[in-house]
Amino acid sequence: MTPDNGRVCVMKKTLRKTFSALFTLLLLAALIIPSFAEGTLSADKFRDIRLCPGGMPFGVRIKTDGLLVVGVSDVDSDKGNVSPGRISDIRSGDIVIKADSQKITSAKELSEAAINGNGKDIVLEIKRGEEVLNKTISPVYSQNEKAWRIGLWVRDTSAGIGTVSFIEPESGAFAGLGHGICDPETGCVIPMSRGSVYNVSITGIEQSRRGDPGEIKGVLHGENGFLYGNLRQGVYGKLNFEKSETDKTFPIALKEDVVSGKASIMCTLDGDKPKEYAVSISDIRTDAGGFKDMLIEVTDPELLEKTGGIVQGMSGSTIIQNGKIIGAITHVLIDDPTRGYGIFIENMLSEMPEIYS
Repeated sequence: MTPDNGRVCVMKKTLRKTFSALFTLLLLAALIIPSFAEGTLSADKFRDIRLCPGGMPFGVRIKTDGLLVVGVSDVDSDKGNVSPGRISDIRSGDIVIKADSQKITSAKELSEAAINGNGKDIVLEIKRGEEVLNKTISPVYSQNEKAWRIGLWVRDTSAGIGTVSFIEPESGAFAGLGHGICDPETGCVIPMSRGSVYNVSITGIEQSRRGDPGEIKGVLHGENGFLYGNLRQGVYGKLNFEKSETDKTFPIALKEDVVSGKASIMCTLDGDKPKEYAVSISDIRTDAGGFKDMLIEVTDPELLEKTGGIVQGMSGSTIIQNGKIIGAITHVLIDDPTRGYGIFIENMLSEMPEIYS
């Protein structure tokens, strides 16, 4: 649900720039990660939890589980433009799993299947939602490229910057972003086979302005953990950390305990330490189901001066009210970047059981 006076932008401009740069990069070896526990945790199990607040930036690089189709294009044949993908009913958002029964892990492998087949039909195993389908695609010889092509744009890796929402002090498990890493073209949460976490050095801030949300700029360096999952409610995994870094813990508030009024967010805009900034909470929606659970307005003069409001890269910033962690920032309103949305911490935790396994 979106307020009448503003369009919503998922805070992924920082991610989008790197996504585009990595559009067809080929590239990390597949790695099997621990299988996810099924089911969710009940709210009652959260009441005695204490977590370390986040607010520090982190970088991620993920390898997709299969190849995400982000576009279908024409191939310039000797008989005119032909779109093998459209003819075969392959759509943006589909995930290519196999080609002629062989597991596909990179865009290069898919391209080579077309080139080496010399025009022979290829049977693609794809996942569309929860359905697994077989689609036969016929490569077309490109007059310009002098090679067989199937006209599919696919993504096999992505990277970007976000903010840690909380850390579980005993295990080092963490969650961040408050929303999934999505493909900018399709809007789909990117299926992940492997994810690595990196330290980030902030290099600058582009201020938010009406119609143009800003961003935190930074560079990734030094691998510092790994991801378990990329979900609609955020990413989660494990950080390498020193025990002293997680000495300060807070209880959490369930969604029924969140109230309108004063609160604060924790984020890092310069240096390497998170800082607390004042915000106000309104329009609380206990039935929203995640990442648009509450409307957040930045009221802190220092934060407004530095950023103009909520900027992209602040996604995941910890929200604290009455001495408790209540959630994380997720979105910014394009038409009014002093405001954005937040997700309840309860909704993040309920989908991330490995944090307590």
